[in-house]
Amino acid sequence: MRLIDILFDALRRSSLQQATELEFSEIERSLAALRNWLEHFHPSGHELCDYPEEALRELAELEGRLGKTPLSQLHFYLIVAFASLSTAFVLTQRSAALRRIESSKNQTARGILERHLLAEHWITVGISHLTTSRQHHTLPAVSAKLTVTESLAHDCSSSWILNGTIPWVTAAQHSEAIVVGAADEQNPALQYLFYVPTQSSGIDAGSGMHLLALSDSCTDEVKLCDLRVTSEQVLHGPVANVLAVSQSTGAGGLQTSALALGLAACAIDWIHCQTHQRGNLSPFYESLENQWMSLFELLNQLASGTDCKVDAMTLRKDSNTLVLRATQSALAISKGAGFLAHNSIARWTREAMFFLVWSCPQGVAEAHLCEFTQFAPIP
Repeated sequence: MRLIDILFDALRRSSLQQATELEFSEIERSLAALRNWLEHFHPSGHELCDYPEEALRELAELEGRLGKTPLSQLHFYLIVAFASLSTAFVLTQRSAALRRIESSKNQTARGILERHLLAEHWITVGISHLTTSRQHHTLPAVSAKLTVTESLAHDCSSSWILNGTIPWVTAAQHSEAIVVGAADEQNPALQYLFYVPTQSSGIDAGSGMHLLALSDSCTDEVKLCDLRVTSEQVLHGPVANVLAVSQSTGAGGLQTSALALGLAACAIDWIHCQTHQRGNLSPFYESLENQWMSLFELLNQLASGTDCKVDAMTLRKDSNTLVLRATQSALAISKGAGFLAHNSIARWTREAMFFLVWSCPQGVAEAHLCEFTQFAPIP
């Protein structure tokens, strides 16, 4: 049985788990639409002009119908990543923004959420600098300065001036707004999340950087220069560790592992096809398949909140390792054909490197360095 069929079966079960009778037929139609998209979608490339806008809007609508639970959302991302890691990645950034808005107690957040649940009002997130990116810098990447203005009627209103550079924002120029993380200028231990329309004065979003892979996600820096935001745009803060307190119910911490397993499944299914002509490949395929099945089960357990023998960081590291091994195994099996720049296997191999750098916690990064350098730290 192909891994993609296992994924569709898992998505069907997780989507129907809490569905009513009225939703049953809609879910079945959505599953058929997703399978049709998978069978006909062909990534055109990794250039900035290849941003998959049409696919993203279609998939965002399907995600709204199929990804209503943390587990079904992960299954949905696994399937999309199987076809296109870039497309799945852009979707997860939208999802991250929506989760932060959903958990906000600001009265304006509900209206903001309703607007951006519509696929035509795309939104993204710029928060990596609060956790992994540029943590070695002395000053915060983005600072927020509080200003209080008193009116003639002696009413006071608060606003904030944002300055700095958000190092990694996906699809910024294709988005209507960004959920921006910032540190308080007076007390950097306190952090905020702001809702920032991309057409605001003082915001400069790059069109996208040329990356080793996923350039079609149009990820770039966003510079903020004296950008003023009001209290209506404060989603969270000021508070220490704003990302922890703003996390809504969901499986956001498992999304990157799901993307890695989705890409790994694609490479492993390709190797499976090759075993029909080259029987000597069967042991290698079976080993990768067994590893994938074990990690997929662990992902399901963590997302479901059941007792699990590993934590999310261990799953992340092992998923990263598997996608690197699976894609490079496909490259070795394909020989010279897979080394051609526009071959799918070449694309998968480059994409797998993404998991070594994107939102990679220090513990996971060090575990990979130990593995690569064969260094065994002293217990």
